[in-house]
Amino acid sequence: MLCNYELNNFSIDKDYDGFRYVIKKDNIKYYLYELGDYEDLDLICTAFLNNYKYYSLVLTKSREKVCYFNNSKYILFKVNNYSFSIDDLFCCYRFGNKIKIDWYELWIDCEKYWESLYYKKYGKFDIIDESIDYYFSLLSYSIFYVSDYKNYYSSACIQHLYIDDEFFNPMNLKIDIIENDFAEYLKYLFFYSKYDYDYIERIIFDHRKLNYNLVIARLLFPNYYFMLVEKSLVIDSIDEKIISIINRIGEYQDYLNFIISKVSVFTSIKKISFS
Repeated sequence: MLCNYELNNFSIDKDYDGFRYVIKKDNIKYYLYELGDYEDLDLICTAFLNNYKYYSLVLTKSREKVCYFNNSKYILFKVNNYSFSIDDLFCCYRFGNKIKIDWYELWIDCEKYWESLYYKKYGKFDIIDESIDYYFSLLSYSIFYVSDYKNYYSSACIQHLYIDDEFFNPMNLKIDIIENDFAEYLKYLFFYSKYDYDYIERIIFDHRKLNYNLVIARLLFPNYYFMLVEKSLVIDSIDEKIISIINRIGEYQDYLNFIISKVSVFTSIKKISFS
């Protein structure tokens, strides 16, 4: 497949998720993705144009964006170093139309999927067995929080699947509402230990017009934990990041309570209890 690109003397590692390859050549990192039928190539290419400083689309020898191999489609790009800030979150492209959010249905499906995955391997890892009930309760809270928004419409934006060190990754895009990235940014600050309460309070008040019931719902949604559980169960080995997350349960509760207390000053939100 890579013979279709002008790359020589490279090494390849396959990522856990099964559809991305990491290619290393001369201390430069490349990502090779297999494209699914659902992925919007125009959206991906627009993201490359907007983020050319961070990622470079690599064309094939025949100058095509997509490489076709064994009835599959692939796209290759070069990774550059970068960092991002909250300003990048609110520079997102907004479409003219409104969309109905699907978080409620999606999270119920996630709950069913994660339960099925876990119970197939119940007893495999003590650390998961001893912690997962707590995170299922957080998941239930998040579904409860968003249950009033089954028919909620808001402006469609380009948002991100994950807020992390691959923020500008064109394959990290989805269409959602602005509250998605803001909540995931708050999670990022916590789990990467980059937060301080003065800054959190300031950005909350600077963005008072957001729907904070949806922000809180997304903060409660424990995707950060279940992603690692899923990875550990699939590869049959514990990802050490799970231990760090579990050890910070109390700290994250304090973090959430602080955010809720500040949000409650200017808007009405649902109440929760961690006891």
